[in-house]
Amino acid sequence: MNNFIKDKKFKNIREKIAISNFKEEMEMKNSKNKKIIYTILPACAVFMICCIVTLSYSTPKELASHNNINDISNNNVSDNVLSIADITEKIDSDKIIYETSEEMENACFAYEPNIENLYKNADVVLIGTFDSNLNMYADGFLIRTETKFNTSSVLKNETDISINESVVFDRIGGVMTLNKFMENNDEIRADEFVNIPENERSEYYIVQEYAPNNKLDFSTSDKDTKYLIFLNYNSDKLTLNSMYYGIREINSVNQVYDYDLDTFVECDLIK
Repeated sequence: MNNFIKDKKFKNIREKIAISNFKEEMEMKNSKNKKIIYTILPACAVFMICCIVTLSYSTPKELASHNNINDISNNNVSDNVLSIADITEKIDSDKIIYETSEEMENACFAYEPNIENLYKNADVVLIGTFDSNLNMYADGFLIRTETKFNTSSVLKNETDISINESVVFDRIGGVMTLNKFMENNDEIRADEFVNIPENERSEYYIVQEYAPNNKLDFSTSDKDTKYLIFLNYNSDKLTLNSMYYGIREINSVNQVYDYDLDTFVECDLIK
């Protein structure tokens, strides 16, 4: 019905323009210059009307936002650049499946993950700034993110890996499309997610938050915030020591974030 009304409005406008043009041309047929002017004006009028109608339906901002959502929902944006914020802000909540890591909930450590113990037991300790998420992949029911940090200073390195400029390590948490999360995943039971048709699973997202309150969902626009990072080396791979406890934000007065106290504290490692 709306299309019919719009078509009718356009038809009426075109008819009125045509009638007006005919009268004007008849009146001005003896004047060459005026005839040329009135020949050009109708085309301009039609063009302007079409532009106004088009703009009235979609502003540039709305179109940009719509395209961003389509890029994500059509899976044109690769998983490795997605942040959890991208998904929660732009995808309908009924398309998001939150998976809580039992490993994170029931974590037991061989030592209390305070800064002193973390430094003592880590193979690598450094201060750095976030660069990018390189890759996200499923490890059973865990999502792991390969993360790159740019190195500001090296406090400890007992490996043969050069970390003077940058470092890449694995951490728990991330976001993946459901179809990729399930792909070749031996720990997904046959009855998991059966309520979602296979051809629709690329439109759903599995989210596993980084640390409490998703504190470590880094923004690519933030290149200034520094973090104290504790890493272990095993099987040719660097991973966070004691999961999210192994990465701590440093504030402007060189205090380090304490997850248990939920505040920044003094740290002897930071000078």
